[in-house]
Amino acid sequence: MRSGRNHTNVAHGGNKKAFSLTEFIPMPSSPLCTHCELQPPESGYLNDLCADCRKSLSRYPITGWVKWLAAGVAVLFVISLFNLPKVFNANIRFKKANRLLEEHKYISAENALREITAAYPQDFKSAAKLAVAAYHNQHFMVMDSVLEKWVGKHVEEQELVSELNSLPDIAGYYMIQDERLQRSIDSAATVKERIAVLKKYHLQHQSDLPVMFHLASEYFNDSSYAATVALCEEIKMENPEAAMLYPLQAAAYREQREYQKAIDVCNQLLAIHAESIPALAAQSKVLLKWKKDNEALARAQQAYALDPHHIWSLEAMALTAHFTGNAKLRDDMIAELKSFNDSSTVALLRNIINGNIQYRN
Repeated sequence: MRSGRNHTNVAHGGNKKAFSLTEFIPMPSSPLCTHCELQPPESGYLNDLCADCRKSLSRYPITGWVKWLAAGVAVLFVISLFNLPKVFNANIRFKKANRLLEEHKYISAENALREITAAYPQDFKSAAKLAVAAYHNQHFMVMDSVLEKWVGKHVEEQELVSELNSLPDIAGYYMIQDERLQRSIDSAATVKERIAVLKKYHLQHQSDLPVMFHLASEYFNDSSYAATVALCEEIKMENPEAAMLYPLQAAAYREQREYQKAIDVCNQLLAIHAESIPALAAQSKVLLKWKKDNEALARAQQAYALDPHHIWSLEAMALTAHFTGNAKLRDDMIAELKSFNDSSTVALLRNIINGNIQYRN
């Protein structure tokens, strides 16, 4: 006879064991709040809490350290939001300055990098790039002052360090190292005597670049323009970065009335340094002698806009102002030159103005 109780039997090893079907059916949720176990839970929520417990637990007090941590995070977030535009803007400015360096616009690059390094003095990358720009502008005091603070410090940007270390010594291009030779030059009374001293030394030291540069300069002072051109060309073959050779060679071509060749030499320097004031000023002087006054004035203004306190730009502006009939501007430029105690340039300009030197036919 079957019992009224519902069960099933599963045989195992010859024995029979009874299992209740309820063991395989999920038990229903507790009909009471899991927190207080007094009231029925609110429907529609994942956790079985009554309305009173849900309300009280939602107002559970937050500990002090959590509040301070949240406040600190909030402050840092606000500060980051405040500084983000500044950092973003500095990054854009640095990329622009770096692009100017790549385009050989060293004056504009130096001006931009000065502002960046003033705002971020601990950034070696900006300081190194500023030193490179200053080097190409021959602002060696700026270069030294920028790099001085980094001497002896470890920096990660080894590629930039290598770039700085690879820059040629410009002083080695122009400064005579042999003291006895320098004394002999200083004691020579005339241009021809200085040429004789330099030529004798040059025969024994064929690769001494400063001697070759000074000899080319003395050839120019002696009106030996063909010799100046030839020696400058010889130096440029081995040392194309010797920037001051180009205006000297251009001036020699100018005095031989080979104006296009003079312009071309200046353009060679502008390919190396796109904002070279000596190149722009030299072109201006060539164009004046060629009687292309409007073009000469444009070159002089370009040089003056880049650096209104550079002796070469002031001289070019004074000379073009004179030949274009602007006496006031000419005199203002000469007054500025006097403040630099550049008596030789002022004397040259006065001689041209007074007709003692015939600058052009």
